[in-house]
Amino acid sequence: MSRRASDFADEEFVTADYNDVDIVIVGAGLSGLTCAYNILRRKTGLEVLIIEANRDVGGRILKDYSNSYYANSLQEHVTKLVEMFNINTYPEQNIGVKERILFTRYGHFKNLPKFYGAEVHNFLHMVEKSALDPRFSNYAMHEDSELLAKTSVEQLLRRVVYFPYSRSLCRAFVCSSCATRGLKNISSLWLLVMLNGSSGFFNRLRFTIGDENRYFIQGGMTNIVQELLKKVIHHGGKIRYLDPVNKIRFNDDRAYVQTERKCFKCEFVVLAVPPPMKDIVIESSSECFLNRQNLYVSGENLFFKIIYETPPWLNNGAKDIVTTWDINSNLNTAYNATFGDSRTFALSGFLDQPDSVQTHKKGLFDTLNECFNTTEAQTYVQYKLWNPVLLSDQTLISSPWSVMKPTSIINHVNYAGVPKGRVFLASSENAVNWPGTVDGAIEIGEITAYSILSRIRPQVLTSHEINIMYAKIKNEKTTNFFQDRCYSVLRSSV
Repeated sequence: MSRRASDFADEEFVTADYNDVDIVIVGAGLSGLTCAYNILRRKTGLEVLIIEANRDVGGRILKDYSNSYYANSLQEHVTKLVEMFNINTYPEQNIGVKERILFTRYGHFKNLPKFYGAEVHNFLHMVEKSALDPRFSNYAMHEDSELLAKTSVEQLLRRVVYFPYSRSLCRAFVCSSCATRGLKNISSLWLLVMLNGSSGFFNRLRFTIGDENRYFIQGGMTNIVQELLKKVIHHGGKIRYLDPVNKIRFNDDRAYVQTERKCFKCEFVVLAVPPPMKDIVIESSSECFLNRQNLYVSGENLFFKIIYETPPWLNNGAKDIVTTWDINSNLNTAYNATFGDSRTFALSGFLDQPDSVQTHKKGLFDTLNECFNTTEAQTYVQYKLWNPVLLSDQTLISSPWSVMKPTSIINHVNYAGVPKGRVFLASSENAVNWPGTVDGAIEIGEITAYSILSRIRPQVLTSHEINIMYAKIKNEKTTNFFQDRCYSVLRSSV
């Protein structure tokens, strides 16, 4: 009778004295491919294996939608990678007067009574001031962090803003910045740290709602993924498809990555998959390490794309929309995704629920008609909705990124670039700057690669890369260790 990989796992854990590869990266999304590329391109002789559960690379960069994903020139990592690979970019196509709509139960937001306006103004500036507080870059030292960690954004909002309508407007801006409606499930500390990494609340809104720095990539974000894949293969990296990882464990000598078909031995493991990771068991003595992953929840957002031959908003100019909850619509945000010399016009954004099952009074096209003052919103050439992915443990993955629930501050520790044992966390949510975005995915991939190389090939890192690495790592003792070790290697080589 044949034996399964799990039958061999215990004997291999004890008796094996060699590694199958040097580094195993779990997940062939943008962060995993970036990590592999930054290790392999230095030609150090390290063997890198990427294990992907799906039949293709890209992770949350979905092929059918990536033309509608945008970046912002304020995001240095994605912009640098696009320039490095000589990928063409396009600005948002100017098809009329640019207008942003805040859509409420009273219609378009126009003139707000002073007592409402004052509350909204004070709340937004309070969040901005707090997010820009330098202490949140090392938030464990902030005297209010422990309370903020356990407080939801909804609780904070209710304590600070008195009038319900003012709270509704504030929710609209907060939900736009963190891509979810469920503010009861978001830690206030997580929100402020996330905004700190994006250089403030208003800077994050400029990115999510749109400004003149927005640009689109020729071939879509998939183009970046494919270029990274080519580089990884060219430099000798290997990819194993359709073999989900179900267990990771490690001892002082090596790590073990068990898939459905085989158990791989390696020096380090990079977990480049989004939390929560309920399908992967990590055997670790650190409860904090395990708890943190399971305290993330997937944001309540479904991405959509609509293609028009004649856009319904043309007569009134291009419009980006942000809605409030009280309009009882399934639309969260919508933006003009038309770029380049396209002869068709695109609208993209996020829904709370699919139109086919939504329980709100207004569906997507009803809301668009009201916002655009038209009856033609449903006259489209193509309409696509990101179908939610139901995992084997019944977890619904329906959002481009995940958010952290209110919890103890112990669980908020970000392990960016700092392994627990032999395991690195490298999802976009772990990025220091622009977490939860394409830029964050590229950043965390780079940091993780530098951190691995600092341990086994420190001589290949430049002083600039070492500076980048320890500037991003928040653990002071670990940072000093990296700095001392890497600079001693550099000095000896000179």
